[in-house]
Amino acid sequence: MTVCSEMLSLSWQPYQVIHSLSIDVWIFLSAVFYAWAVQRNIRKIVSLCSHLFSFRDLARNKNTDQTKSRSRRFWNFSFLAMSAVTACWLVYVLWMYVGQAWVFGGACHAVHPGCNYLVAVCAVFAILLYTLKGLIFFVVSHIFNEARCGLFLWRMTISYDFLFSVFAFPFLMIFIYSGSWIQAAAFWIVAVLFVIFFVIKTLKAVIVGHFYSRFSYLHIFVYFCALEVLLTLSLWRIIFPGGA
Repeated sequence: MTVCSEMLSLSWQPYQVIHSLSIDVWIFLSAVFYAWAVQRNIRKIVSLCSHLFSFRDLARNKNTDQTKSRSRRFWNFSFLAMSAVTACWLVYVLWMYVGQAWVFGGACHAVHPGCNYLVAVCAVFAILLYTLKGLIFFVVSHIFNEARCGLFLWRMTISYDFLFSVFAFPFLMIFIYSGSWIQAAAFWIVAVLFVIFFVIKTLKAVIVGHFYSRFSYLHIFVYFCALEVLLTLSLWRIIFPGGA
């Protein structure tokens, strides 16, 4: 057999992109931030857990002390940042579990573990989602002169998204670093947690939000779902046009 025929018989593999930074670094940084955020806000987490299934107002501002006001803004920011981090990994894990190709640069790319580009796209999705949601809450609530209701819905969304992150983030990490039935179990546990927290947020938006607004329960329900569902689906179709 000649050298030429041996070369023709070789099975050439497609070029693999070598990432300059391992995805393990981003996971490590996210885990460190998660540990810091939980430790920094442990009392607030306990308070949220104790009122998780009660329909009391958790956003009522009774304190006027400037120091407490700064602290409140700080936990709002740390809650928001942790929620965005978890949303990023949640979308990433979803793509890993479904195993669909995704569109980037006008072409479809196969999903594979450790893809930094996919993590970057998921991070952009999470950041844009919370940025647009905050802006729409502010604009719509002021247009309809419902600033108190908009503020309540925004604070409640941040609080319960963060509480979801506290429970879901460890299972997301288990999914990434496991396989077989453990990986599937971790994914479905996160899915169940997501549904539970979404239902709780919706019920509290309708029941408690009604006391902040002159609108009916139906108006509050539509106002909340338009931001939680329609905005997310629209942004998803823009950033992941090849997704389901």
